[in-house]
Amino acid sequence: MNPTIAIQKFPEKSQMIIKHSYHKDLETIWNAHLKTEILEKWWAPEPYKTIVVKNDFSNGGILHYYMLSPEGEKHYCLAEFSDIVNLKSYTVLDAFCDENAVINKEFPRQKWFNSFEENNGITTVTNTIQFDSKEDMDKINEMGFEEGYTIALNQLFALLNK
Repeated sequence: MNPTIAIQKFPEKSQMIIKHSYHKDLETIWNAHLKTEILEKWWAPEPYKTIVVKNDFSNGGILHYYMLSPEGEKHYCLAEFSDIVNLKSYTVLDAFCDENAVINKEFPRQKWFNSFEENNGITTVTNTIQFDSKEDMDKINEMGFEEGYTIALNQLFALLNK
């Protein structure tokens, strides 16, 4: 049984909203999105692996990581945290970068507002992703974002149900 994943696109707002629900408590799902030892097990879509370089989950902190391909290529990313409300929500400004966390300006950045809500033992995560333009949203999706994120969310579901 797969998680419930709903993806909505709003091109006129340059926005995507992704909701995914799990039959797990809020704290478990919150930690799965933020703790290094759990993130490394599911964040990159297989066959890639996630390797966290730095994880400072605090306002103004960063998550610097790379996705390691089976061929050994490293694709670095940077997430800058803000607006953290413990066990409720946080915002991330996301970007591709290099090994020194220098942002690659050739690729669009996205602002993610991530909210968590538990109701009767089911935790729902809502990712509201804001792009600077419809073209930026299209570019990220052409790179395989929707497919990759869906694979990653299914990996999280499998991990939670081991």
